[in-house]
Amino acid sequence: LEELNSAVLTFFLVGFVFLTILLLLLESLFFTLVAKPLQRLSNHFKKIRQGEKPLRPFKAEERDDEIGRLVKEFNALAIYLEGVQRELEKSLAVLQTMVDSITDPLALISKDCEIILENNAFKNWKEKECAKELIEEVLEEKKAKTRYYEGKGGKIYNIHVYPVFEKRNEVEKAIILVEDITERKKMEERMFLLEKYASLGQIAAGIAHELNNPLSGMLLIVKELQKDNLSTDEKLQYLSLLYEGMLRVQSILRELLQFSRAEEVKAETIDLVDVLEKSLGLISHLISKNGVELKKDYESDRIWVKGDAKKLGQVFLNLILNAIQAMEADAQKSLTIKVKAEREHAVVSISDTGPGIPEELKLKVFEPFFTTKPPGQGTGLGLTVALAIIQKHQGDLWFETSSSGTTFYVKLPLAKQNKNEA
Repeated sequence: LEELNSAVLTFFLVGFVFLTILLLLLESLFFTLVAKPLQRLSNHFKKIRQGEKPLRPFKAEERDDEIGRLVKEFNALAIYLEGVQRELEKSLAVLQTMVDSITDPLALISKDCEIILENNAFKNWKEKECAKELIEEVLEEKKAKTRYYEGKGGKIYNIHVYPVFEKRNEVEKAIILVEDITERKKMEERMFLLEKYASLGQIAAGIAHELNNPLSGMLLIVKELQKDNLSTDEKLQYLSLLYEGMLRVQSILRELLQFSRAEEVKAETIDLVDVLEKSLGLISHLISKNGVELKKDYESDRIWVKGDAKKLGQVFLNLILNAIQAMEADAQKSLTIKVKAEREHAVVSISDTGPGIPEELKLKVFEPFFTTKPPGQGTGLGLTVALAIIQKHQGDLWFETSSSGTTFYVKLPLAKQNKNEA
């Protein structure tokens, strides 16, 4: 029995040792044939993912087992991805070339104001502005916006921000285009002044008439004051009338000087009706002299907008003068001016009963230096300047015409504050 127990124990120990050696051999074989190649393959793609290695196939010994087939599949995938990567790099290079060919600064920016893609003009732009506030507005409202920006050295820019839509209509990025409008603004200012001074000649007759009336009265009063038989009360009455006449002359000259001054656009809360009335006052003599029937239809006594009263006055003056001139050959002349509020905008319409604008000239109306007036009576810049001014006010200017007359419309944003606050 003891010999049997000893034999069993020996057999067990020998079997245990054999199994242990076998397991170690199997483990070593598994590590060599399976685990080690998989680990090398994993490390290879891990380094590719981390950018430490280029996207290349994994080099390994040819094998006909499952591991060999797995490596072949991974390598085939790597070769495909390498080709896709090359195509993407080519496309990116073409895209970068196209972007760099744009002379205005252009960039693709994330919502955190990180530059994803930019052209050379944006890199070299000395006044890089992320316009974070504007980007936030675009991301929230999901629509393009433009902001006027005054830079250093007298440079003036329009910064345009466009939303980039992704899945589920979300906006995570934005495109910024910086437009240098310095020269254009200078040209517009020169055009504005040129047309303004051209308009001065057209209203000179009305101003002379306005001045002639009070001056004639003042001359008569001075002659009366030279008489010796006037009582103290009569002298005081004449002096009072003389003072009123002087105030009237001063008021006319002040309005003319304000009209002729060159000033920057000032965005203030102004009464649109008051601006129209002042423009009409400057040419009231021309309206009556030409036998024009004036009709006014104002939705309210006061309609508040955000803008520059002087420059808007120049626009309305130009449109009214054009309307009067369009009816010169008509027996019945009617000028209708309407003002109404539509949602967030005020709309002014100026209508005449002239022959209308011919079909072949409609597309040329807003072109610089285009005019149908005889030489010396117009520069052809009036409507071009008017359109530029209205666009600076974030508004719009357009017209409708037929054989029975023409109507020009001016659309301007209403001021945020209501009438009582204004």
